[in-house]
Amino acid sequence: YSSKLKDLVVEVSYALSELSKLFVEYRGLKQFGKQIEFAQTLAAKVGAEVDWQNCPSSVRLLVSFCQENKNTEKVLGDCEVAFDELEATPEIIDQIPDATLLKIVLNSVSNAMLYESPRFCSAVIFSLLKKWNKQENFFIPEFEHWVGNSSDMLDSYLGKSIVSCF
Repeated sequence: YSSKLKDLVVEVSYALSELSKLFVEYRGLKQFGKQIEFAQTLAAKVGAEVDWQNCPSSVRLLVSFCQENKNTEKVLGDCEVAFDELEATPEIIDQIPDATLLKIVLNSVSNAMLYESPRFCSAVIFSLLKKWNKQENFFIPEFEHWVGNSSDMLDSYLGKSIVSCF
């Protein structure tokens, strides 16, 4: 296949899959599910073959289906790509790897929708506490403890660790 044809296939498939998701979700039109299945198959192919990843829409297609294809680290591991995609679609915040999210937080983020995400706010607070604690006077738990199920409870490991600092 030529690169222009690949680009066109990826761009059209991504756009149609997003439109199909809307029809399935809001109108209950199940016949549009076939396009979503095709886009998932194409996303797997794009994720597996490097020459399909040159198109700008290929990243969006992979991000759209990366949770199902289990290739989140591969797609969003690059900070610049993840930052651009996060600015465009804030709902992928939960699919971004922790290390990449912490790098993104250090850059200025202009999308206000991100500040509504508990995971993003946890990353901001964690980064600020790490900066503040340069001399390591306090014990700040690793970020993996900030995003767990019990991170919002005072008697959790995170809560006890932070309270002991003060």
